[in-house]
Amino acid sequence: MTVAAQVLATLGAGPKYAVLDGARDGRIASLAKGELVRCLYRGTLPREVTDAAPQLMRVWPGNEPTERFFNQGWHESWGVLLAYTGPIKGLYRHLRQFLRVRSENGRAFAFRWYDPRVLRVYLPTCAPAEMERFFGPVEAFATEDEAPNVFHVFRRAMRGFEQRRVSATDPWRLVRTWEHSEPSNRDGPLTLFRARQLRAFQERMDERYVEELIRVLRRQLPRVQVAGFSQSRFRNHCRDALARATRYGLHGDDVFSFVTMTLTISPRFDSHPSFSGIFSDPAIPGHRKLPVIFDRVGANEWLEARRLP
Repeated sequence: MTVAAQVLATLGAGPKYAVLDGARDGRIASLAKGELVRCLYRGTLPREVTDAAPQLMRVWPGNEPTERFFNQGWHESWGVLLAYTGPIKGLYRHLRQFLRVRSENGRAFAFRWYDPRVLRVYLPTCAPAEMERFFGPVEAFATEDEAPNVFHVFRRAMRGFEQRRVSATDPWRLVRTWEHSEPSNRDGPLTLFRARQLRAFQERMDERYVEELIRVLRRQLPRVQVAGFSQSRFRNHCRDALARATRYGLHGDDVFSFVTMTLTISPRFDSHPSFSGIFSDPAIPGHRKLPVIFDRVGANEWLEARRLP
């Protein structure tokens, strides 16, 4: 059985579709062609916009574009799969509703739910009414997992919804369930992103950033400075340093510099009064804190910070 046949079989016997993230890979534009594909962005658009847009494509085992999607894009975050029985116009209208969402403070922004890395984080944070609102007429969604040969299926169940994790060693493991609940604001154009959901995405982004930090730091720092660090200890060190950098309002390259300083100077160099006074000063913007430290902190204070445990 091919990967396509295996994954699609878990979605049931009805018609299946892929929602492709055109911005993910240049090869998706050539894949998303023909009468069985619809762009989720409406209107006459420049080609570069259309090529990067989400595309709704009918899929089935043995179909050439379907096999290309699984051979080239599965586990590369090219898109998500779904099962739906009904007129495609209804599915198209439903899916378009979620291209924009709003936060609790009313701010609207784009929602790339068709990225499997997004959907597999978003759906587990949903309340039952939110699951009903998002699913609408859809019977099931499938997303790849970060681990090879693993994927997730979110589907309607007897009394609500369920999430199952599918792998070779545990072919149909139940992860969680949701009881049925009527959705609120069924026809509204936006879905509400609650603080808990945003926090889940932030935590996931932080974990990815930590893994990238570990990879770069192990490559760039002298071997002696990371000697004795197991992978788990290094990960915990970077998580702690990232949390402190965020608390101080640092961004971008300054976060990387701060984490590096916890390895090259001292794990708690920022607890020295000369450093903590600047890092904790609300009058100094986050992007100015490291430049101010390099300007104001003297050589003796740097030496004292190096002696901190």
